[in-house]
Amino acid sequence: MRDNILLEDAMQEYIHYINVIDQKALATIKSYKTELQSYISYMLNEQAIKYVDELFFEHIQAYLSYMDSIKEASSINHALVVIKSFHKYICEYHPNMHNPAIYIKNKKEGRRLPKLISNTDLDVILAYEE
Repeated sequence: MRDNILLEDAMQEYIHYINVIDQKALATIKSYKTELQSYISYMLNEQAIKYVDELFFEHIQAYLSYMDSIKEASSINHALVVIKSFHKYICEYHPNMHNPAIYIKNKKEGRRLPKLISNTDLDVILAYEE
């Protein structure tokens, strides 16, 4: 038999854990809480999922696709770190639960070229005549 845990209750339990046991920084806790509230809101409103054990890989993929249209890759990867950590915690403390985030991979971020020379310096070099 599986545990029947409301998503909101699981979130509160996880936030308590990272605050009291894991002792993460206050800014990290706030960031994680905001990210999880967005995630859970999507699951409740868009996927009609109230309980942790109703949530599967496909639901997380749908959430990430939704986020892809409104956020940058780095923000999506941050959300994914939070989601994976949340589900890992749930599985560790509720052994009957499955981990729907275990096979989700991070989004590839575009790499920026290093800035080696300023535009002004480049203009000076290009304008230099011997």
